[in-house]
Amino acid sequence: MNLHHKQRGISFSGLLLTLIVVGFVVLIGLKLFPVYLESFKIDAALKGVIEDPQVAERSKQDIYASLVKRLDIDDVAAINENDIKEKIKIERVKEKVTITAMWERRAPLFYNLTLLANFKKVVHN
Repeated sequence: MNLHHKQRGISFSGLLLTLIVVGFVVLIGLKLFPVYLESFKIDAALKGVIEDPQVAERSKQDIYASLVKRLDIDDVAAINENDIKEKIKIERVKEKVTITAMWERRAPLFYNLTLLANFKKVVHN
């Protein structure tokens, strides 16, 4: 008669630890999803402005105004009309226009911990 049995499965403490780790990863993902969604909206707005055929003839003020409108329509909070000139730089060299956007977003995780994401997007025609 064989009295040795092999243990199969996971212990309760192993299951609990696994669930805690998976839960923490899911929490971070849920907190960062809106931050990256907003980043994709800003990227789309920048590409929309730079793909305009008349962007080379437009003034910087017109480009900023177009960006503000697009960002406002997409409900972007990271870049607004008050700080657009600090976060977005427009450079023009002959017929080439380059728009560089740099911003950061903070997402509160829990208690006094915050996730920080820095973004830099560069588009040119």
